Amino acid sequence: PCWHAEGGQGIRTAHPAVPSSDVVRLCNPVHPLNGKVLTLRYFIVVGSSKVAAVQHPDGGTLLLPERWLVPFEEAIVSKMSCGALFDPARLLTLASRIEGMRRREDEPSK
Repeated sequence: PCWHAEGGQGIRTAHPAVPSSDVVRLCNPVHPLNGKVLTLRYFIVVGSSKVAAVQHPDGGTLLLPERWLVPFEEAIVSKMSCGALFDPARLLTLASRIEGMRRREDEPSK
């Protein structure tokens, strides 16, 4: 999930602020800003995860997991698209297993 910096619990690390020219592309298909290019402000550590503070298009600060971000230049050079973070075949397998569990629950006990 995303946290606004004002409400998130984070600890600033020794990382210096990144140059304001550093931009990243958000790659998470369920996020409303998926595929958008955002200005990177700085990194913080929340628990055991590294989180990037980026400038939200409305001017605020948005904290996003680092794994959701791709350096803009890298995304352009590799023609990388912001695709799904899951494998549809694995989701179908999971759905099938859940359906099997539901069927077993619905069967009368002997």
